[in-house]
Amino acid sequence: MLTGQPFPWASREALVYHIQNQLKYQDGLTAADIEVLQNELKKLLEVPNEAGKETAQAGILKFLRDEAPQAYELAKPTIEELLTTGMKVWLKAHGMG
Repeated sequence: MLTGQPFPWASREALVYHIQNQLKYQDGLTAADIEVLQNELKKLLEVPNEAGKETAQAGILKFLRDEAPQAYELAKPTIEELLTTGMKVWLKAHGMG
C-alpha cells in the first residue's frame, strides 16, 4: 500500500476525517477558512444514496480543490474511496476527471 492511501477497512467517517486533517498542510488558510472547509466536508459523512446528494458532495470536493489545492492533492487517494459513479461523472464534467 502506498503512503497516504486509506486502509481498505476504514469507515466513511474515518475517510472524511482524514480529508479534513489534510487542511493543516494547506498554505494560506486562516482559521476561519479551515472552519468553513471542515463544515462543508462534514456533509460527506452522509452516504450519497440519491442523485442530489451525489451532486452536492461532488460540488464540495470541487470547492475543496479550488480553495485548498494542496490539501486536495494530499487527500486524493482517500477522496477516490468516497466517489460514486455519479460523482465521478459530475466531477469529470466540471473539469476534474
